[in-house]
Amino acid sequence: MAYYSQWFRTRPLRRLTWVCGPEHVLVADVVSHYRRQSSEHVTLIAGSDSERDIWAACSQPPADPAATRLVLVRSAQRLRAWEELDALAGARDLGSVLVVWHSDEDDFTTVRTDQGSELAPHLARLRDYRSGQLLRCVVPDASGSLPEWVVTWAGEQLGGAGPVLGSHLLAVAGDDLPEAANIAAKLRAAGAEPTREAISALGDPSADYVEAVVTGRRPAALRAATALERDELGSSIGLLASRLDTLSVLHQAVARKLDARDTAVSLGVGQYLQARYRKLAQGYGPQRVSACRSVLALAEDAWRSGITEGIAEAVAVLWSS
Repeated sequence: MAYYSQWFRTRPLRRLTWVCGPEHVLVADVVSHYRRQSSEHVTLIAGSDSERDIWAACSQPPADPAATRLVLVRSAQRLRAWEELDALAGARDLGSVLVVWHSDEDDFTTVRTDQGSELAPHLARLRDYRSGQLLRCVVPDASGSLPEWVVTWAGEQLGGAGPVLGSHLLAVAGDDLPEAANIAAKLRAAGAEPTREAISALGDPSADYVEAVVTGRRPAALRAATALERDELGSSIGLLASRLDTLSVLHQAVARKLDARDTAVSLGVGQYLQARYRKLAQGYGPQRVSACRSVLALAEDAWRSGITEGIAEAVAVLWSS
């Protein structure tokens, strides 16, 4: 069994692959990788298409011996005839058929036993086949895998633009992977060069504004402030409060000399946010955090009373005063 982050390093192809998880944009990335390696594509949906037809498709080699055929089965958790699996795994004439079972579930299917719970039998068999693999598409907790793959993934969404622009894409997307993929897709559709300016222009104005405020780039924050609508201003105030909490916690972690794992486990800050804000957090001591909270409290009161003009600009100026 593997996380997407582990698979992502080398993107191994296996003849039989089960994929699940809550990060659908990562599931789509796995499927796209398999599509690129295949010349024929068949998509079936368990529960809609007959199970007999699904297993028949999984066992049908391409007409062209030189071709590679991908069979994608959506909602795979609905399948029941898993007795077909051993024959499929043992077939010697199906080396050119790739089968991807996509489950809608967030985690691998388990069954209850006297000892508690364990992997469902068909998944345990898939895991143990030399031709099989199980992938869970999720961003692991900070105590799991290292965060560098997220930045690398973001850079790949920009056509291999590298970690600097990948990190900027994530910042503009507010660390939301689907939003990052959406911004990158818009750039590709427009045929635009993936520059910082182009990425920022397509992103959520509130995320760009917040990043400029917390990093002390006042001119950039004032420019971004002009693009904020009322709802985006409210979101910006909330996101600034969240970022301030993170910076405060990271300041404490630095003072206590906690490493990344202890910071994640004890204080609840993931490694990606640590990598992004740990150095910046050194300037967010208790006095500054208290002053920034006061600024946000005033801004929120004004926003809730219906005032919008000048609030974002005032926050940008007072934040770094």
